[in-house]
Amino acid sequence: MTKFEDIFDFQGKYKYLAHIKNDRKETLQEHTDLANIYFEKIVEYKNLKPFFVRIKNILKLEDLEEELYYKMIDDVVNFHDFGKINSQFQINKMLNKEVLKMEDEYNISGVLSSDHSFLSASIFIAYYFGKIIEIGDTKKIVILLEILFALSYIISKHHGNLDSFEEYIEKLAKNNEENILTELKNISASNGGILKDEALYKLKEKEDISIFFNLMETYLKVRKENISSKEAVAIFTLTKMMFSLLIASDYYSTNEFMQEVKYENFGNMGDIDIIKKEYENSEIIKSIRNKKKNETLNNKDINTFRTKIFLEAEKNLEKNEDSNIFFLEAPTGSGKSNNALNLSLKLLDKDRRKIFYVYPFNTLVEQNMNTLKNIFGNNEEVLKNIAVVNSVTPLTNKDSADIPIEEYSDILMDRQFLNYPFIVTTHVGIFNTLVGNTKEDCMPFYQLANSVIVFDEIQAYKNIIWTEIIKILNSYAKLLNIKIIIMSATLPDLSYLLDEEEKNNVSKLIENRDEYFNNEIFKNRVKVNYDLLSEKKIEYEELLKHIIENSLSNQKILVEFISKNAAKEFYEIFKNSEELNINHEILILTGEDNKARRNSVIKKINNKSKKIILISTQLIEAGVDIDVDIGYKNISGLDNEEQFLGRINRSCKKSGKAYFFYLTDAKKVYKNSVIIENKLNLFSNEMKKVLENKKFDIFYSKVLEILKRKAKEKSNDNFESIIFNKKFKLLKERMQLIEEQDDKKTYFFNRKLTDEEVEEIGENINGSEVWRKYVDILKEENYAKKIVELSKIREKMMYFLYEVKKNVELSYNDIKGSIIYIDDGDKYFTDGIYNGGNEDMFI
Repeated sequence: MTKFEDIFDFQGKYKYLAHIKNDRKETLQEHTDLANIYFEKIVEYKNLKPFFVRIKNILKLEDLEEELYYKMIDDVVNFHDFGKINSQFQINKMLNKEVLKMEDEYNISGVLSSDHSFLSASIFIAYYFGKIIEIGDTKKIVILLEILFALSYIISKHHGNLDSFEEYIEKLAKNNEENILTELKNISASNGGILKDEALYKLKEKEDISIFFNLMETYLKVRKENISSKEAVAIFTLTKMMFSLLIASDYYSTNEFMQEVKYENFGNMGDIDIIKKEYENSEIIKSIRNKKKNETLNNKDINTFRTKIFLEAEKNLEKNEDSNIFFLEAPTGSGKSNNALNLSLKLLDKDRRKIFYVYPFNTLVEQNMNTLKNIFGNNEEVLKNIAVVNSVTPLTNKDSADIPIEEYSDILMDRQFLNYPFIVTTHVGIFNTLVGNTKEDCMPFYQLANSVIVFDEIQAYKNIIWTEIIKILNSYAKLLNIKIIIMSATLPDLSYLLDEEEKNNVSKLIENRDEYFNNEIFKNRVKVNYDLLSEKKIEYEELLKHIIENSLSNQKILVEFISKNAAKEFYEIFKNSEELNINHEILILTGEDNKARRNSVIKKINNKSKKIILISTQLIEAGVDIDVDIGYKNISGLDNEEQFLGRINRSCKKSGKAYFFYLTDAKKVYKNSVIIENKLNLFSNEMKKVLENKKFDIFYSKVLEILKRKAKEKSNDNFESIIFNKKFKLLKERMQLIEEQDDKKTYFFNRKLTDEEVEEIGENINGSEVWRKYVDILKEENYAKKIVELSKIREKMMYFLYEVKKNVELSYNDIKGSIIYIDDGDKYFTDGIYNGGNEDMFI
């Protein structure tokens, strides 16, 4: 690591400051030393040295190149605040009176102002540029310059977001007055010689600057031919990692000065044996192990097949331990969640000490957290390792009165850096970390290294980006030592989208999936009927009549629409039908419903003694754990139909039935879906056979072939180009899992909760009081406290928040930020169901 005195010569005139708080001061050298200590702590704690070795090996750096590579990595944190020697920063931000004694207050043509990040980046470039160009080998020079500029880029952005590295180097190559590099010599002189000539090395004279810009022009021309796609991915990942580590080191060191608290724990699992032992002692695992030991397998019992799948997946995991990505394809009801937990624990070792469970819906997050609690029997020693990280779960369950003001910062930092050993989260959250460009996105990136990540229902992710998803997961898995499990009952073989040499990194945990899918327990669990399906849209009355007839012999009925409006219209027709003479309770569930109402409805439909007809949107497909006798569904894509069938006769104890119909065109709902666009649906006889025989490989082979063809058609800003030029912002936009809903407004309806909601929540929450508390929290000046308290109040706010189309105008009482408050909210609801607008909102 470069020494402080190698760069600066203070000459005893004054001390540069990094931070001030009240009457306390932290010098630039003190902050730099402390930030370096945290960098070393995190690298050691997270065992990141092998990561840097892997990158070095891919780039084939040896001898002097290897030495420069490691020195630059070590110096990123070291140099990150050196630009705070900027006099304007010292005077304006640090109120440093010592600096006023200087003869000059240097400011470069108004460009630098009181900023320090760009100056830090420029000093970093100046220090290493000359060392790199002396190497001699063109390819190695280009590789090292790419690393130098990438690392200088993150230094320049360490208080902001990553946008486009390509734009950064193009600006860096322009010889104009806005380029700080051309002024480094003047900065040094004006500051009384504080920046040593050794720090400027080959950029201290005008002729040196000319050489720099000439070389930059050459570098920009030859980058592409000297950096392979494999090397580009390695440098991209290194850039993300170093940005994350720089932010973390800066945050922790700054917080130590501000809060006077030292940090030692950064979110690894402690004694892994405790959680493994507890799991093996759970009733479900003891039962599986006993069946294996005694070979008491009954082929007509569903638990037999669950056991066989469990043991086969476990065996194949051990057999393919060198693979990084594992596919677990198994039928609905076969125990995938339990399989995933077993496999995750098997993959933990002395180096790999963190687990991520990733689900496409908050409902699945809640369900699987409850499953974990059941498996571990509420063992506090185990459960304290597990944290739910999503948009609706508070950052802490502590009462506000019991939280000292300084503790808020720790709570917030734990969430920002994901300092939890076992994380249950949503796909949006994890993908923000994987490919996000904002500071908040990138902060916990280093936590991905040496972890196990389980993706459930990955087919629910936007299929037009499946190629990008599997490529980024495959690359990260190898470089960051991540083991990835991807599981579903309808699992596309995403390895088809990889290059041939990359496919060896992927293993299937179930060798003969037909053995299970074609067994009568799973295959014949639900009989499919197409009597209601034609290309002519069905009438509500015809559907209603058919359901009423079936209600005579079926206790639980599910009716799924793909439009929320259609579900609501049918619900009203059903309730008001004169022909209705049944003993069933009619319920509706849509994406609008809050957690309390949703849980109340699920409990009713899972109550064996109740007769229920549930009308729902497609959130029911993979996000809700229910078991019905018969189902009706508006057709969409074939994968959606199989997920829907998974809600019927889930226990496999009788014979279920499913009827498909056509009412709403799926193209209006599923935007940019190659499945919907290419009519891979039940209008096709081929797709009907696929669904009947559970041959989803035929279906997905068509989807994957389309995606592969589309990937080849992309010329401008394709995935490889985005990675090569490190266009971080564009990557996030390209891989956005959920389309932004710019046509919606968020309303807070102050309404009286229903008795069912109150019972489910365990208390009666007053909406107006929640709103008042929310408004008060927004006034909180302590940032950490504000964010933590907002996360706590947000959980209660969710019972009153609804998305409404922008063209629906509702009379309101208050607006705070993007949330509109309506005091007399009850008039917009009937039995807890929103009735305030006729505009359709697709869920």
